[in-house]
This record gives sequence, C-alpha cells and structure tokens, in this order.
Amino acid sequence: MIKDNLAVLAMLCLLGFFTWLAVTQAIQNDRQVHAHKRPSKDGSARRFPVWPDLVLSELVCALLITAVLLTWSLLAPAPLEQPANAAVSPNPAKAPWYFLGVQEMLYLVRARWAGITVLGLTVLGLFALPYLDRTPTAGGQYSIRTRRTVYIAFQSIFWLWILLLVVGVFLRGPNWEFVGLY
Repeated sequence: MIKDNLAVLAMLCLLGFFTWLAVTQAIQNDRQVHAHKRPSKDGSARRFPVWPDLVLSELVCALLITAVLLTWSLLAPAPLEQPANAAVSPNPAKAPWYFLGVQEMLYLVRARWAGITVLGLTVLGLFALPYLDRTPTAGGQYSIRTRRTVYIAFQSIFWLWILLLVVGVFLRGPNWEFVGLY
C-alpha cells in the first residue's frame, strides 16, 4: 500500500519541508522587524539577474525533473488491476488522491454540507482573507507576527486538508474502514 502511494508520500514530505522553510524565514523576518532592522531574503541586499541566469537554471531544473519522472514512470510498475467492468466497482471505490479529502468529508458529513457548504465557504474564506486583514506594516515581506489571524486561519485550513488527504490515502481500506499503515 505504501509503495502504491509513493508519489503522495514524497509530495507530503516535500510539503512539510517547504512549509517548515517558509515558517523559518517568516520567523527570521519577524525577529528582524522587531529589532528595527530591514528584513531581506538572504541577509544581504544583493540583486540577482533574471535573464538569462534564472531562466537558464529553471530550464535545467525542469529538464532534470522531467528526466526523473520519465525514468520513474518507466521503472516503477503501474498498480493496474483487471480490465474495467461496469457491473462491478472496486472495493473501496477511491477517488484520485487529490479528491480524497473531499471523499473523506463526504464519508464523515452529509453530502450537502461536505460537498457544497463546507467547500464553498472554505474557498470563499480563503479568497476573502487578504481583504479582511489589511495590515500595512508587513512591508512586502512574509511575516507571521503582523498577520497572525490570516496566518492561523490559512494554516488551520491547510493542515486540516492535509489530514483528510492522509486519512483517505493511507488509513482507509476495504469497505472504507480504518486500517493501519501496514
């Protein structure tokens, strides 16, 4: 089961790493603002040229990632089952990994609440967050202290969605019952 979901596991690890990196940089920016220093991205005031240096490095990264994904798709066996039969659905009929959070909500809550109300209010709330918090003191830097309400609201929704995804991918088995990782 873990090897079938290796891509989702890798994505979750990368998601955790980059969230940690962003929070660490935001805390550093908060400390510099609190000490009345001007926060900078890397501690210096250097400028980096975009053309052709950044564009070339992005091209090289895109080619490397494409090569890794192509190699992985050729070497990893596809978790295929028997040919599709319209009369028999697999047990459990799971949605793709990116919709498993919605499927988990549909299992836990009535369809009208989970599919329409909760998702609609979540999307509208995330769209409204920048307009609800109009604090001008952050100065274009990623900061937690100056935008605490928005930060907590976004992180709460974000990690709740990740939790629903993990439960749907790794902890659901036959008959949509809870199972262990192994």
